[in-house]
Amino acid sequence: MSDNKNEVDISQLTFEQIKKIRAYLKKLIDNGGSDLHVKSNGVIRARINGTIVPFSGSIFSYDDAMTLSKEILRCRYSELVEYKEVDLVYQFDERNRFRVNIFFQTDGPSFVFRVIPMTIPSIDDMKYPETVRTFTKESRGLVLVTGTTGSGKSTTLAAMIHEINTTQKKHIITIEDPI
Repeated sequence: MSDNKNEVDISQLTFEQIKKIRAYLKKLIDNGGSDLHVKSNGVIRARINGTIVPFSGSIFSYDDAMTLSKEILRCRYSELVEYKEVDLVYQFDERNRFRVNIFFQTDGPSFVFRVIPMTIPSIDDMKYPETVRTFTKESRGLVLVTGTTGSGKSTTLAAMIHEINTTQKKHIITIEDPI
């Protein structure tokens, strides 16, 4: 065992917490939700059709949240301790993955799991106005896509980049937080 208290001994983990969370992620997927919110000393909640609803009837304890942090992050756990937040992608299965933000709040670690679609929608699929397509034809400039959480920024950018990739030979640079 290491002397560094921030290192995780994987052999000591049972992965029971991640099994619980996977059940909630499955429920989220089955209900067409977009986000799963897990907060230390709070009930697990989901965003479904833009509304946050309780998904569990019991409190997710501080100890369970700390264990979940270690189970998900493993060797990156020390990064969470040092920077107080970590972003990652969690592959649920061959059809579903999540962008995950783990961060500390007053009560301990919190987690937000955001569904990331595996297929890239087209501008036509999304039924965007033709104006959106005009941005993909610009040869120079900067395009900013802004909006509130869940408003479709990443989906819009993915559709625009897909349009450029399938119709033009261009070099594309994107910056998104989290990357």
